[in-house]
Amino acid sequence: MANYWKHHDEWPERVDQARSIEFGETPVPHWDTSKVNKGEQKTIELVTAIGMWPNRSINMQVAADALGIAELWDLSPLRKNLDDWARCLLTGHWRKQAAETRHFRGLFHFFCQAL
Repeated sequence: MANYWKHHDEWPERVDQARSIEFGETPVPHWDTSKVNKGEQKTIELVTAIGMWPNRSINMQVAADALGIAELWDLSPLRKNLDDWARCLLTGHWRKQAAETRHFRGLFHFFCQAL
């Protein structure tokens, strides 16, 4: 997430036409991954996978939801998820937790992709 907030305004954008049953031909914004380095490509893939896109007004909420935060004023779910993740890594139970918990699985995916 930090890389997104630091670099997203540097990423070139493109607009593709997409077919939608509800809206017909609709312009859909994307970041152009062909014009950024490998690290930035990975970040773009991750943030796109959770539903963020260029100039979307709710990207902060989308990121917060992916990290297990339902209310932006309450970061305690993130703290709990990070504590659980660290504890599981230390005890070797991370695979079981990752399979059972949606938010844990998302955090684990983010951290593993970043390493």
